[in-house]
Amino acid sequence: MPAYFSIVLEFDRDDIGVNTVDELCFYMKHAGLAFRAGAWGAEKLTQGEITAHNQELLLHDFEPDPNDEHGDRYYQSEFDLDGFSGARGFYLNNTPSDGRYEYVLVIPEEEVYAENEPKALKKETADKLLHLLKWIWHMPSIRTIQTFTEKCDGITPETEFAGGGLPQAHPYAIVSEKQLKNISTEGFEVQPFHFGGIILTNKKYKLI
Repeated sequence: MPAYFSIVLEFDRDDIGVNTVDELCFYMKHAGLAFRAGAWGAEKLTQGEITAHNQELLLHDFEPDPNDEHGDRYYQSEFDLDGFSGARGFYLNNTPSDGRYEYVLVIPEEEVYAENEPKALKKETADKLLHLLKWIWHMPSIRTIQTFTEKCDGITPETEFAGGGLPQAHPYAIVSEKQLKNISTEGFEVQPFHFGGIILTNKKYKLI
């Protein structure tokens, strides 16, 4: 399997409503993610069937058993995405006690970073990623958007920012103006944009 670049959307469980999954589908569609098919056992399902299933599991705070390959689980989706071979999306709810959950979009790393330059992106690729992140940020309930490679452990929950935690930005993260007050911006370029969002660009990355 190829290595994957991850875009992780962080949510608060208290914001879950009866149309939460459908709402995310709406914003992702307008961001340029076109539903292609179900994935990983859900290939024959429609987007509506996948949405209804995942909504029910979220409402009941379902936590998958990682040791049960045939147990119930959140269904995954494949998307068409301009500039890439595609993207796969899925929910993570592995730590319900934290009061948060995640939606993850993965793209092959080789399509994101420049060949033989792990800290570089082609400008066209960077622009497409930023367009995607900015549009998804329109969804009011998103707490953070973080990006990283398979070598990273995962996102930094927003609750850890006050204690010195930094969002994963490889190369981008989006946080709110309120969260920015608790984040050291050394090493980041800071760019405010719409809906109270702040784009953090990791200075270790370059465009070619």
